[in-house]
Amino acid sequence: MGAWGSGTTFGGSPGNACFVFAFVSTITSELGLEEMQPERVTANKQITAILNLRSIAKQYLICELRNFPVREGMRTHVARRQANEAS
Repeated sequence: MGAWGSGTTFGGSPGNACFVFAFVSTITSELGLEEMQPERVTANKQITAILNLRSIAKQYLICELRNFPVREGMRTHVARRQANEAS
């Protein structure tokens, strides 16, 4: 059993991954870390851990949204966010 529940997913629910991603994104936003990448932060282990968790949650959220039935509004929100990050 993984750290997040069953296997390597966030408890097997896209809602869990969404919550973790939103929670960690809020933390990084409040700390002014939105643009920072984990590989560029070495001085503060707590900040590195937060950024790594954000990356992991985002990967699982995207994967789970592809594999689980979810509300169309969530797919639209994630697609819009991905487009903004890509530009």
